Parts: sequence; structure tokens; C-alpha cells
Amino acid sequence: MKRIIALCLCALILAGLGACGTSADKDTTTYNTTVPSTEIPTTQSTTAPTETVTEPSTEEVTIPYSEPISDTAPITAPPTQPVVTEPQTAPSTEETTMGKTGEMAFSDSKDNRYIKAIADKYSVNSANLVAIYTVPQNDANMVLEFSGKTDASGRLVRDASTLVAIYTIDASLNSKRASKNSSKNEYDYGEMSVMFIAVTTYIMPEFKDYL
Repeated sequence: MKRIIALCLCALILAGLGACGTSADKDTTTYNTTVPSTEIPTTQSTTAPTETVTEPSTEEVTIPYSEPISDTAPITAPPTQPVVTEPQTAPSTEETTMGKTGEMAFSDSKDNRYIKAIADKYSVNSANLVAIYTVPQNDANMVLEFSGKTDASGRLVRDASTLVAIYTIDASLNSKRASKNSSKNEYDYGEMSVMFIAVTTYIMPEFKDYL
């Protein structure tokens, strides 16, 4: 009887140890499987979003700011060009009805500033005067006085034979007369002679279409 009881106790002890062994084995397997499962998803989720978000955002922001600046730059330049050309044409309004040869202009108008100055100073008829002056204005100007002889049509004859005086006049309207009449001549005889030769030989032929 005692042996039977002892055998039962041994069987119970062995069964308990066996149960403990199997439960210990089950605990170790579940522990080993759960640990690697927690490490794997953490590495994949952290690395993937950081690489894809940063690169495209920085490249697209810098491109559109450089283009509108270059588009607005050339638009401001052209409006200044038409403003510069207009004042340059203004001084030529007095010369529109006068013939020009190079830098010299011709006028037989009594309203010409040089003709008016000579007519007033020397008390001569402005209808017998013509002005040959520089454009733009400087001191190399002259007024020619003719005798007043007319042709068959009543037109004033303005040639070397009817030229009676040459007036030099500067931009400030200071003048001096060279005349074949010694009482009116303000140059010496040699200067007067050279002036008449130069005017009749070189200057008057240049303006033959206006004389």
C-alpha cells in the first residue's frame, strides 16, 4: 500500500515537473518571437518618410523667384527714349523756311535776327539784305547788302556786280562793315578787298539757288 502511494506521489511530481518544463518552453518561444517583431517595424517607418519629404520641396521654391525679376527689368528702359528726341528738334524751328549748305544757313527775311540788327544799326533797307549764318549759332555770320537793282520782272538782282557791302556779325549781334565806299568802310582797304573776293568767289556760288 505504501509503495502504491509512493508511486502515485512520484507520478504526480514528475507530471508537475513535466508541466513546468513545457510551460517554460512555451514562455521562451513566445518571448523570442515577440522581441524581433518589435524591432523590425521601427527601422522601416523612421527612415522612409525622412528621405522623400526634404528633397523636392527645396528645389521647387527657388525656381519661380528668378524668372519674374528678369521679365520686369527690360520693361522700364524703353519709356525714356522718346522723351530725349523731342527737345533736340525744338531749336530748328527758325530755320525750317531757310536753305542750308553744310553748317551755313541762308535767309532774306526781314525778321531774321541778323538782318534786323544790321538794318537798325546802319539804317539800310532790309529788303536789300540777305543773311548767311552758322547753324548751330556761333560768331561766323555775315549779312550781304545789294544795291537794290531789279531785273525786268521786278526781282532784286543779287550777284557780284550789285554787292555793295559785307557785314560781319557775331552771335551777340556785334557787327562791322566792309564797303567799297571808303567813307562807310570799317576795315582797311586790303581786308575789304580780300573779303569781297572770298564772298563772291566761294560763298555766293554756294547759295546761288537762293540769291
